[in-house]
Amino acid sequence: RVLYVAMTRAKEKLIMTGFLKSMEELKEKDFSFFEMTSSKSYLDWVLPAMINQMGCNLMPEENVLKVQKDGMAIAIVRRGDLLKEEMKKQIFLHKDKEVLLSIQPDRVYDEKLRKEIERRIHFVYPYQKDSGLRVKMTVSELKKLGQFLDEEDSEILYPALPYESVTNKEELSVASDDREGLSEENTAASAEPSAE
Repeated sequence: RVLYVAMTRAKEKLIMTGFLKSMEELKEKDFSFFEMTSSKSYLDWVLPAMINQMGCNLMPEENVLKVQKDGMAIAIVRRGDLLKEEMKKQIFLHKDKEVLLSIQPDRVYDEKLRKEIERRIHFVYPYQKDSGLRVKMTVSELKKLGQFLDEEDSEILYPALPYESVTNKEELSVASDDREGLSEENTAASAEPSAE
């Protein structure tokens, strides 16, 4: 089950590694059903299946084998080859370390690059205030926002007269009497039948 899970979770590429004590151990394997049932490692299961699928003969000459077919590859690498690769990496890392240590921090090696770095460090985003806007809003939030905007945008069409501005109470009563008279005339006019 562990092998199945490990082999079915890769999205693009699956790299499996195995270890053999010697190449003779690999040459002695006959990959029979009995040997597969008595296998001790996942390599004993996977290697025969890959060799059978790829149709190659696993008798490496000079202890080197690299086979690639149908998107699968088998490579047998000796311990000495791994050591050589690691030594190359370490040499390059050491050279990189020496180069980095020899750099003088106060010296400008490339003026154009220095200006570009300064420009990027001191860059100010022109739409910074817009970055604080909310991306999602609920209907209730939109409703509240709309009410708030309505209050802000509303205008006073007619100025309100304060109560103190009416100095004479008689003027106020005359104005109200005039209003009552107008409303009575309108009522009487609407009650008369038309002469047409």
